[in-house]
Amino acid sequence: MLGIKIQKERAYEEMKKLKEKGLLVKNAKAFRKGNFVLIPIRELTKDELKELKRSYEIIDAEFIQKKESKSFSEIAKEIVPKELDEKLKTAFDVVGDIGILEIDEELRQYEKELGEALLKTQPQLKTVVRKEGAHKSPLRIQKYKHLAGEKKTTTIHKENGIDLEVDIEKAYFSPRLSNERKRIALMIRPKEDVLVMFSGIAPYICVIAKNAMPNKVYGIELNPEAHELAKRNIARNKITNVTLIQGDVKEVCKKIKEKFDRIVMPLPKGAEDFISDALKCAKEKCIIHLYQFASSEGIEEVKKRIKQIMGSYGWIVEENEAIKCGQQSPGIYRLCFDIKIEKLTL
Repeated sequence: MLGIKIQKERAYEEMKKLKEKGLLVKNAKAFRKGNFVLIPIRELTKDELKELKRSYEIIDAEFIQKKESKSFSEIAKEIVPKELDEKLKTAFDVVGDIGILEIDEELRQYEKELGEALLKTQPQLKTVVRKEGAHKSPLRIQKYKHLAGEKKTTTIHKENGIDLEVDIEKAYFSPRLSNERKRIALMIRPKEDVLVMFSGIAPYICVIAKNAMPNKVYGIELNPEAHELAKRNIARNKITNVTLIQGDVKEVCKKIKEKFDRIVMPLPKGAEDFISDALKCAKEKCIIHLYQFASSEGIEEVKKRIKQIMGSYGWIVEENEAIKCGQQSPGIYRLCFDIKIEKLTL
């Protein structure tokens, strides 16, 4: 195979130039020989060879061939019959070293092969599972079936400078909201008092505490096992300005004495039912981040409802911006309504 012999000090920069010109061979590896690096190049026309000889020493060498690696999507399409292609979902979630697939019933006979394929193509994974059924309310618990690798449901997930202990079967956690959690954290002004409702294993709380400078952060979570994981995550990330409360948001908000500058409500199904509870904990000027599933066409209707609900409790909505932060299904988005409110005074 044709190659270029070049001094090792220049090899990196020259390989970049050769790559930009489309001259490198993708399935062969460069290697070092003494003070030189031998770089494989593709077959050349006479004119290309003549041009290259002006700048490089052209050689013949035996290069190690790279194995062509296929993506999970490519392997999955080979596993599943073509007539069932439209049922195949090749997107997957990664929580720590656990890969999570969604597999339709018609494809369940191929699930073990699909699990092994994901494990093979994603070297960072140790376990592959598939979702089994929908989230169970009100704790949002999800069941999983083991497909490949280690049999486990616990892992350490890293995001935004924090480590989170996660048990995917005991508490709700979405890795897809990593960017959204960072967005909220970056909006927080120094010394704000922040309340996170439905706080789960404390991903919002940890990201806020590590990436902003709040005065204090409170979290309320109904699921006792999620609450225990949250306590461990607070300790794991060496966070000290956090108070975690295990209980029903509606009951806790009746009793809590503190008032907050900012309230996060990451419950996209039914969060509107808890607006009155959030208002009990709001300072006279407050920002609320309320999550909701809706279509693009339904955004204005949701804004109208929020304004009516807030108004009925004596609050003015000064601003209300809808931010898309995910997709539930075709045409239906996970939205965060960033709502700036003020208590109406007579």
